[in-house]
Amino acid sequence: MQVGYNGYNVTIFEEKDRIGGMLQYGIPDFRLPKTILDRYKARLLELGVHIRPHVVMGGDLMIDNLFRDGYSSVFIGTGVWRPSTLGIEGETLANVHFGISYLARPVSYVIGQTVAVIGMGNVAMDVARTAFRHGAQRVMLFQRGNKSPASDHEMEYARLDGAEFFFGKSIQRITPEGPIFRNSVLNEQGRPVGVEGEEELVKADTTIIAINQRPKDKLVNTTHGLEANERGLLIVDGNNMTTRAGVFAAGDVITGISFVIKAIAQGREVVGKIIVGKVRHRQARAVFETLHLKPVALAQLVDKAREHLQLALLVLELLALRVHEVVQPHYPDARVIGACVHQLQEVVPAHPKLRAGVEAQQHVCHAALLAGNTVEVLGMEQAFGGEH
Repeated sequence: MQVGYNGYNVTIFEEKDRIGGMLQYGIPDFRLPKTILDRYKARLLELGVHIRPHVVMGGDLMIDNLFRDGYSSVFIGTGVWRPSTLGIEGETLANVHFGISYLARPVSYVIGQTVAVIGMGNVAMDVARTAFRHGAQRVMLFQRGNKSPASDHEMEYARLDGAEFFFGKSIQRITPEGPIFRNSVLNEQGRPVGVEGEEELVKADTTIIAINQRPKDKLVNTTHGLEANERGLLIVDGNNMTTRAGVFAAGDVITGISFVIKAIAQGREVVGKIIVGKVRHRQARAVFETLHLKPVALAQLVDKAREHLQLALLVLELLALRVHEVVQPHYPDARVIGACVHQLQEVVPAHPKLRAGVEAQQHVCHAALLAGNTVEVLGMEQAFGGEH
């Protein structure tokens, strides 16, 4: 919505039929009425934001297709929808489900009256509370260690609904009758380091695995230059730009599963950076067009300065502002460039005609101050080349 407020042409590509992601499909209705999201969608449409539902990026369309069609920036906020598995016998049984999938559409599942939930995070708490509201009479949650990673208040809500908690239980396998556990051997920090004792069958009509989630890998597998770490999370820099120029990301897809409010705050911050980048691009491009130049490498600018003093002086003013802070770390000959800049600046009084470019010079200086990186300003065409 922030981008729409600023008058940019925005299109949302949504894999499902409704926008909202985790707010829509991961948080139960009794915690977040979906009418709130419906009002949010209506406001987006009023702002001129376009929504394309049922589009799988990395399947139906590729990020490369977006740049081909003129989109200048891409924001990835796909979250973490791939459930982590236990890697044990019985995960493929008909009465075994994954927590995040169950929350997306609980009415599609027949869970019976007794439910065993593997895991005790916030998602597991939502699974337990949702199960009670869809026919379960008894819900048990199991944790290998002696502590729950869920928020205290989320755990208390689940307890008030009737959930039972069992700590120090390491699952061994799952049977049609329910999961089988052994007692965990815990270290001084309460973390499991082994198992002991006899196996114990906990009878349950349904077993729901809710231990963790990770991003899907469609985008990484289909986008040249887009990289993820060993956990499948997208790699970003200090400006939240991914390893692919012009592609930004925020939220769980770069941090792992966390609180929704943190993802929203991070997304707003990143969108602000995108907006500043587009303003910076337009200012820099206007200056270069005024000078009849195109963004080129720094070394080429220095050569051009020697040949075309009247034009290049204004561009080199931009370099002078940040030569020691930005250029030097990236270019070994930064001192030589700096010397050229200062030498050319001394010539200004001898060439009054250069004062005609003062207005353009001010635009350059403003763009440089906004820029976090001079090289980014000069190469902005690569990352912000379109009008979307």
